[in-house]
Amino acid sequence: MINTKTVIYGVLLSSVSILAHADNNVPQFKDYPAKVYNGKPAKLLLNNQTAKVFKTRLTEALKQKPVYAGEYVLASWGCGTECVFYTFVNKRTGQVLDKGFGGETGEDIKDFKLNSKLLITRKSDFDDNYNEVGSSTNYSVVNNDQFKVIKAVASE
Repeated sequence: MINTKTVIYGVLLSSVSILAHADNNVPQFKDYPAKVYNGKPAKLLLNNQTAKVFKTRLTEALKQKPVYAGEYVLASWGCGTECVFYTFVNKRTGQVLDKGFGGETGEDIKDFKLNSKLLITRKSDFDDNYNEVGSSTNYSVVNNDQFKVIKAVASE
């Protein structure tokens, strides 16, 4: 089983390169504040395919403290050698976000904070042979359990 703390640690370490080259023209965590939820965890909602397939793992994740946007826990599971898939679960509502991250060619989380709704990800584009042909850093905000990209910056 994948250790969520290990995934979070890896995500945070990989964010150092993004933050080292911070641009004042990109969204900032402080501009998207979130209140931290300290109540009891909701029961997992089984209203999407991810929730139904990974019910046990997601239910366990709800026992953790929130790590993102005040009310989301991070759940992860392996998908092959050195492959990890992860998503967020709302501790207050029990909703599993439809947006997933990681996997072999999926968008990777680069940084997030407990007290901010801003999420920074890296999206790669691949050719037919799975060679990376481009990438972008995406800045998204979560609202009502949905992500909205507010800025995308092409990587050099």
